[in-house]
Amino acid sequence: MATFLKNLGDAAEAMSESDIPALYEQIGWSSRPRSLRVDDKVVLYSSGAEKILGIVEIFMPPQEGDGSTTLNWRADVRPRLTLEGYDSAPDLETINLPGGRDLRSSARRQPFLRLEDEEDRLAVDALRAAGATETGWKSL
Repeated sequence: MATFLKNLGDAAEAMSESDIPALYEQIGWSSRPRSLRVDDKVVLYSSGAEKILGIVEIFMPPQEGDGSTTLNWRADVRPRLTLEGYDSAPDLETINLPGGRDLRSSARRQPFLRLEDEEDRLAVDALRAAGATETGWKSL
């Protein structure tokens, strides 16, 4: 099982908090996410707010849509650690490793990127500290 960081929305403007719950059911990409597998974890990051919103688990393989949206590839997900809004959401910088890559810069260049085990652990810890709702983990 791998963990990825998924950049959501536009860097210029934070997505509406009313859109957040839908992210805990299905997420999308503009091109086929070849690296993702069922049971992989995805840390959801709002680039406009520069906040981590939650962690989901890929439940079904990504499927190609009908081309009616820019995010034509979609995958059903299960919520694992979730926040309802931005108020308590941790900054992305909280999971940067000392001396490591700048995740904000990396996320702006890629639609999703693989996280190191320690970055994954820091994301879980940060969301728990923020009071995220925890649901059905297989393992941490």
